[in-house]
Amino acid sequence: MQFRVALLFFVLGCQPSIGDHCIQSTDCSATGDRLCDTSQPNGYCTIFNCQPNRCPEGSGCVETNASIFGCDYDDRHAPSRLSRQLCLKTCQQNSDCRADEGYACIEPKQYGVLVLDNDQTEKVCLPLTTYNVADATDDGAQSPVCSVAGPDAEAFDAGPGFQGDGGVADASDASSDADAGDAGASDASDASTD
Repeated sequence: MQFRVALLFFVLGCQPSIGDHCIQSTDCSATGDRLCDTSQPNGYCTIFNCQPNRCPEGSGCVETNASIFGCDYDDRHAPSRLSRQLCLKTCQQNSDCRADEGYACIEPKQYGVLVLDNDQTEKVCLPLTTYNVADATDDGAQSPVCSVAGPDAEAFDAGPGFQGDGGVADASDASSDADAGDAGASDASDASTD
């Protein structure tokens, strides 16, 4: 019995943490509850599609790319088509992260990352980069990808009688078609009574 307890403790005690180095998902979890984000330098153990306040201890649930880079955040169109929710390792200083691999302890909003947990003061371990959301939007100009502007479309009536590419049918044609249908129905009822 003691051997089983020791083995269980050994297996559970050695489970990689959120933010650890990985090459494939089995490096993060043998049960599949954690995945390796190989888009990060030297991999990053994480949990995708996390729920607020539900990440393992020592990590926080965040949403990356809540808005498209260079565009102001717009909660009416949130989340953006590029957004992802995942657990990131929380930290207090750069030494809490894999600094020798290019990671740093950053404030999420600096990179346009939204913290979804109740504790909005969390810092997370992310690859250090020179990109800064504030730098991209300081001049007030929006990237063309942010707008939905296009050429003005000519207004048309898509009511009864709309004929697609041929245009709108004449209203008198639509009413005469309806009258012909009514006349045909009354002729049929007359014939059934005769």
